[in-house]
Amino acid sequence: DDANAVDDDACSNECQVPCGLQWSTLALGPTLDSEIEGLFVARDSADQIVVAGRLREITVEMDGTVIEGEDTVLVQSYDPAGGMVWERILANPAGDATPAGVAMDAAGDVYVAATLDAAPAGTALEVHKLAAADGGSVWVHAFDGPVAEGEERATGIAVGPDGRPVVA
Repeated sequence: DDANAVDDDACSNECQVPCGLQWSTLALGPTLDSEIEGLFVARDSADQIVVAGRLREITVEMDGTVIEGEDTVLVQSYDPAGGMVWERILANPAGDATPAGVAMDAAGDVYVAATLDAAPAGTALEVHKLAAADGGSVWVHAFDGPVAEGEERATGIAVGPDGRPVVA
């Protein structure tokens, strides 16, 4: 903050961000103490925006007891004007789910890669295809390698020219 000494230095003296910022949004967790963290963004040719991140619901009871849920993958879709179209929470019944990336195909369908805690130990991969219109599940593909207690980790996702996802 330069106390408005210099105008147009990445923030105008009217506290407006220049450079064509079209919209912004604030996503809140289910409780005041929840942790929410946006990590990945994808945009399709129609300017539909999808954000994927980590959500951990945290509840503080009246007696001060803190209850922390597992990490889940939060996916939100926005229209070109910044209005929310849909929201999905992808959870893993065996433990944490960590987002690894988000991508969109030409039709606007959404692909989300995640790393999951796997039972009894180790991690596995999961890829979700979500419908552009409402975030409904089109399909889910899980991969847990042949080595017991192995560590399979997704680190990114892209959609190839043929419309098929590629997971790193």
